This record gives sequence, structure tokens and C-alpha cells, in this order.
Amino acid sequence: MRPIKEGTKLKVQQDNGEELIFTVYGVNGSKVNLQEMIIGYTITYSYSQLAELIACEKVSFLYATDEESKLYQSSRIDFASSPEKHKKQAKRRLEYINQIKDDGIETFTEKSLTPSIQKTATRLGDKAPNWRTVERWIKSYNAIGGSIRGLLPDYDNVGKKKNKFGEEVEDFIAKAIESFKKMEKPSVTTAYSKLKILISNYNAEVVSSKELKQPKYNTFYNRICKEAPYELSKAREGKKITRANFRERQDYQKTTRILERAEIDHTILDLYVVDDKNLIPLGRPYITSIIDHYSRSILGFNIGFEAADHVAVTKALKHAIAPKTYVKEIYPEIVNEWLTYGKPAKLVTDRGMEFESLSMDDICLDLGIILQRNPAKMPWYKGRIESHFDTINKELLDDKPGKTFSNIIKRGDYDPEKNAIIRFSAFIKIFHIWVIDIYQQSPRAESSLVPDTWWRESAEIYPPIPISTKTLDIIIAVTKKRTIQKYGIKIDHIVYDSEELFKYRCKKGFINVNIKYNPDDIGSIFILNTDTNTYFEARAINLRYAAGLSVYQHKIIRQYLKDKIQSSVNPENLDKAKEIIQKIVDEELNHKKAHTRARASRLAKITQTETIKKTKKQTPSNDNETTVKVETVSSNKPEKESLSKNTPKPKPTGWGSSLRLGGSDDY
Repeated sequence: MRPIKEGTKLKVQQDNGEELIFTVYGVNGSKVNLQEMIIGYTITYSYSQLAELIACEKVSFLYATDEESKLYQSSRIDFASSPEKHKKQAKRRLEYINQIKDDGIETFTEKSLTPSIQKTATRLGDKAPNWRTVERWIKSYNAIGGSIRGLLPDYDNVGKKKNKFGEEVEDFIAKAIESFKKMEKPSVTTAYSKLKILISNYNAEVVSSKELKQPKYNTFYNRICKEAPYELSKAREGKKITRANFRERQDYQKTTRILERAEIDHTILDLYVVDDKNLIPLGRPYITSIIDHYSRSILGFNIGFEAADHVAVTKALKHAIAPKTYVKEIYPEIVNEWLTYGKPAKLVTDRGMEFESLSMDDICLDLGIILQRNPAKMPWYKGRIESHFDTINKELLDDKPGKTFSNIIKRGDYDPEKNAIIRFSAFIKIFHIWVIDIYQQSPRAESSLVPDTWWRESAEIYPPIPISTKTLDIIIAVTKKRTIQKYGIKIDHIVYDSEELFKYRCKKGFINVNIKYNPDDIGSIFILNTDTNTYFEARAINLRYAAGLSVYQHKIIRQYLKDKIQSSVNPENLDKAKEIIQKIVDEELNHKKAHTRARASRLAKITQTETIKKTKKQTPSNDNETTVKVETVSSNKPEKESLSKNTPKPKPTGWGSSLRLGGSDDY
């Protein structure tokens, strides 16, 4: 999560497993030139290649100190898992920094910072901190790429030299520097004499053991040299001369580069799609899109049948930030590259509940993204994304079978459900082709802006900063607290354990721990080791049941057990319930009502992510061909009767039927 520039040191893993240290000696457009530090040979990567290597952790940053290295570690403790009192303190500090940003302050002096500090303190009902303290917060915040982790108490002193004078002397130095900032233009010697008088007067009133140390003249001189030249000039020369010298200009409210501002929102698509297996209309899928304000490029999206919720938002955010390296592998017919990736500086949302959650706040704070919530019922505040949805309906869906209409008059005798023939997986493919080869390559904004061109040109000057996939997964995962038991950790009747968890409970006992998990796959969890502030993995004891299972699916299974079988939960009952529910899902997918089929689609986990995973795994084989023939056979008899006794039954499909549990499994 830091920029790549000249002098940056990178650790590159070779094919044989050896790790070599390289230094960035040149950044030329979209190319990064590296030089090996011992032998001296050079290698060149494009930004997209380097981003992919960093995402899969084959390339990592080499940091100057152990403290800095720990801070940027991919499995480092995230903001959401930090103690509440530390999070509260960090959020308070961020309020001051955001106010300073909003006020457009770029030089940090007592005179420039004090109004913003006082304004924030009044709004928070807080005691105003010293401006020097706020200045240190800003440096710590910027040191790790604008993440709120830089404002946590533990990180205050990362990369910062210890203050050898103390707060009292620092205050006197600040007063002496202010005496230097006068229209009378006093000399540095005069200001230094002021400092000596202040400290001498203080020492005269305290015991000798508490006397303050007098800074040397050179130290004071260097402090003055570090002051912002603009503020010094304005104080000593006046505003008119300073503005002429520095050519001050008006700052307009507009984006000037990619990833400066992104907009996110949901909509339900005006199109019915059908199930890949049964060709039954599933309903209209939801889409969550994120669009770059400057280039109008589509950063990422998520398509599925879950309503607009927190999970859909995090999936879209991950898709937007990560490099799109999967595209060429599973969609070789796509001609162009999808170059968009990276975290936006600001993410603009509406007032939906999924954006108002504390989890969303924590994720954006951890990633260093400013979350801007616009006023309710005012979509024009995020016009790019609203225009984007209109473009989807007009350009992509306009002539597709299964399209819906905005009103009954336009629809006439056309029935979108009966005319729906596009399979869900085919629509995901169509949408990728449209985004990459049509939308990104076509002029936007009064026929002048081509998103792909604008992205490329801006990326050469402001290359996106890649983020490790592991880091991203931990940050966006759901956070909970659980107590370690003698058998491991239990969450919603699923037990998790591992060798590392066994060692941890032997050392720590049965303590309360922070855990992280993916709500779309509860097969494993990540537990925070408080000794190292890193996460380790523990898998479900019944992995055959839990692997790939979503929280929603598990909830339905448990509810079915409670209502239909018995109140206690064990592996045999779960296995039986999954088979029954799979039959119900198949029946629901054939239901006449669209909303019933859409609910069944969510239960069957028909999503963009799962579709891409399945596409990656698919390989041509005779077994696949046989399965297709069996599934598409046309007969008035039930499928079971259409097969001869010698014909092997096709393997069961669906999220539940292939995950058999044995009664002897530990649970």
C-alpha cells in the first residue's frame, strides 16, 4: 500500500525459490526499471505486471526498519481488530486531519492549523490539541499511505525520531519561531535570544532537577529552515508579495487524475436470466458497480441475486481494487486489456444501510479511503454512477431477450420471463465483453472521453498502488469475537481447529480472540495472534460440509433442522438437511413466481464470483459431455426413468449434494 518510486527496494522471488533484492532506478511512463543490488543486472516490468506480482506476494517491499516492515506486513492486525479505545482515539485524530484537508491547508504551521483545530474541537466538544501534535499525526498518517492505522496509538512513533527536548521546550521553540514571523523581519539571532529568555525565565522558577535544556543555535536555525517558505514569506513580506512570488491560484473542485474519486451504487438489471442447468428464469440480478470519476472507467462490479447488502459491496470493492488477471484466462475472446485496479482516494455512496455500517467505515479507514456519504434522495451528487446504470440499460440490455420495460405501455404483449433465454454464466461473460471491449473503448462525455485512453494516460503519471490479495481479504472479511474452547472455536455450530490454534490455546489458554471470516465461504476462519499481531488460519473440522458454504446457506440449513428434524445439530442431520434443501431449491427454481426463484438463486449461490470460479475449473472431458446430454435430454418421463439401468447416474450438482458427511466425523 505504498507508491513505487526511484530508490524503492523490492524483494523479488525467483522461479527456483531464491529471493533477490532489487532497487527501482527509473520509472519511465508505465515501465518500472529494477537493478539487482549485488550482481547489478537489470530487469523491466510494466506497472500491471508488477501489480500482479505484488498481489500474489511474489514481489514485496523491503523496508528501512523492523517497525516499518511489521507495519506493512500483509497479515498485520487490521483496524477493525484493534482495541475499541485505540480505534476511538484514531477516529478522533482523523477528524482533525480531515478538517485540515477540507480547509485546503497544505502548509502546517501554528497559524494555518489553529483555526481548523479549533473548529474541529468545538464540533467534537473536545479539548483542542497542540498544533505540533496534530502535525505529527499528519506525518504518521501519511507515512503509511493514508491509512487510519497510522493514527492508532501503537503506530505514533513509527519512523519518527524521539524528541530530545520535551514538550515544554518544543512550545518555547514554537513561540520563538512565531516571533521571527513578523513584518519587522527580525533576524534569527533575535528570535534565538527570545528562546533563551523564555527558557531562562522558566528555569528560574523551578528546582535545578527540573530545569530545561537549552537548544543550540544551529538546532534552532534548522527548525526555522523547516518552516513552510510560503507561510514565512507571508508573515515577513505580506500577502501581496507572497502571492506574486508563489503565483497562488484558485483551487477548483474537480478530479484531475484516476482514483481520486470513485462512485458506488446498486441497481436491479432490466433483464431476466435463466439457470445454467435447468434453463428456468431466475429473475433479475442485482449489480453493484464502482466507477472512476475522472476517466469514467468501470473499476469493478458484482452481479448476483443477493439484494444490495454489505457482502455485495465488499465483493465489488475487492473486484475494483484487485488486478483483473483472470480475464484472459477464462475469456480469451476478449481483445483488450482491463487495466483498472487500485484503491480510490475517495468513495462516494448514498445513505443506504449497507454503506452506513461500522464495518464499512472500518474497511475504508483501514484502506485509507475517505468514505463520502451524499445526502439522501439526491442522486445527482454522484452523477457518474447514475449515468453508468442508464448506459447499461440503453446500450447493453436494449435488444437482449428477457429485457424488462420501465412501464406496462412500452411492454405491450411482450413477456420478459417467457422470452428469457440468456444463461447466468453467459450474461457474466457478455457483461465482461461489453465492459472491456465496448464501454472502455467507446467515447463518453459528449463524444470526447474514451475511458481506456484516459485511464492509460493518467496511470503513466499516477500509477495505481497495488495491494496484496491476502491483505485485502483480511481487511474486508467479517470480524467477530469468540472464546477458544478445548476443541477449538465454534461459530454457529461449526467447529474450527488447526495445529497452530492448538499451540496457541496451549500457550494462552481459553481466551477471547478476534476472528475474521468470509461470509461466502465458511470453510475456514482467521484468528488474530496477539503476540505477533498477525492472523493464522483454522479450518472447519467438517470441511466437506463447510467448504464453499455461505453464511446464508448454513442459516437456512440450521433453520430447517430446527423446524423439521430436531433441535440438536450433528453432522448426520446436517447432511440429511442439505439433501432435502437441495431438492427444495430445484423445486423453487421451477416456481412460477419470479421472487421465489430469485430467493432460490441466492440459496443455490448463483453469483458472479462462483460463476468465474466454475469457469476457471472447467476442462473438456467425456464425463462433461455425458452430463450435458443427460441434463438436456427431452422426455415426458422423469429424468430417472430416461436412463437405462446400465447407464451410470450423473454426479449430483448444486452446493449441497456433493458434500457428504460421515457420521463418524468430529464436529
